[in-house]
Amino acid sequence: MATRSRGVVADYLGQPNTLEHGRLYHNEGLGPDGRPRFRDVTREMRFDRALLAMGANFGDLDNDGWLDAYFGTGEPRLETLVPNRMFRNAEGKVFQDVTTAGGFGHLQKGHAIAFGDLDDDGDEDVYAVMGGAYGGDAYKNVLFENPGSANAWVELQLEGTLRTARPSARGYRSFVRTPAGER
Repeated sequence: MATRSRGVVADYLGQPNTLEHGRLYHNEGLGPDGRPRFRDVTREMRFDRALLAMGANFGDLDNDGWLDAYFGTGEPRLETLVPNRMFRNAEGKVFQDVTTAGGFGHLQKGHAIAFGDLDDDGDEDVYAVMGGAYGGDAYKNVLFENPGSANAWVELQLEGTLRTARPSARGYRSFVRTPAGER
């Protein structure tokens, strides 16, 4: 068993491990001293597992307004196989591991991760750069096309004027009121 991946194996087997995990911090705003405050929410959001992340990004896979997370995993050594991982954000309360359910557990080493609507169908797809530093570790990149969800989406075309805004409408913010509140 590879020493650095021992924590990943322990997590899958439900055993404790002593490896340090990545951290997720929530921005609590400015403190009384005017300095930003952050709170470690790693455990409560269920990110307290070994990931060996070499690349990661956030995007909204199910169009629910909450950013989900995809981790490109691995380590430089050829013999290390660690599945890449996808986590669904359940309304900002917890991240659910949907790696297997969504078919995201690619075993090649993941590096750069990008979210974007590549087929212009209103949902975000995932593009992952795969491979490693060794010649025998050069794998093809992967595109995960999102089949969509039942959640609706809206496309806006923004235009500004020279008098009221930038012509490109850059920096524009919109707010939507829903039964759950403003988002």
